[in-house]
Amino acid sequence: MRYKKKDLEKNVKLYYTYFIVNRISFLVPILILFWQSFLLSFTQIAIISITFAIAVLLFEIPTGALADTIGRKKVIVASSLLLLFYSILMALPIFITVNAFYIFIVAYFIAGLGVALGSGADSALFYDSLKHLKREKEFSTHFSKFASKTHFIRAIVVIIGGLLGYISLNLPILIQLIQFYYIFIQFYQ
Repeated sequence: MRYKKKDLEKNVKLYYTYFIVNRISFLVPILILFWQSFLLSFTQIAIISITFAIAVLLFEIPTGALADTIGRKKVIVASSLLLLFYSILMALPIFITVNAFYIFIVAYFIAGLGVALGSGADSALFYDSLKHLKREKEFSTHFSKFASKTHFIRAIVVIIGGLLGYISLNLPILIQLIQFYYIFIQFYQ
């Protein structure tokens, strides 16, 4: 298959955005409080969290094979779409009266599937793009930079997420919605 240099360069640039933005969440520092604002018990919160873990466990290997079969970029687009849908579901109880517990279970199952889809496909697409550009030796250097930047950004995001949650417990989920929409649009183009 013949790759366009422009598309490969775009994949490399997009990976920076994807790697960092996809791994941060303003919701994390106030997540329990957010769920409790919908009167969920700790048992219900545990069930929601377990649902995410089960989805990742069930789909990690099959989605890796899917990325190898249909293409990494298509799988990343699907992952981004699922994570966007997850954010929409998480925000739904803010705007309409629904049984939040069941919405959050479905949301977290979809999030687990989305995470499993993107897991590995993102770095594989990045590596493949560098390889076709004959720059694969840069992979380790870039990956280390991504990881260190992500840890620093996560520390800042925890503080900002807490402050946003102090203003309104709904703000972090609304920002997350914008985040995942941005990622989806970037890869979908």
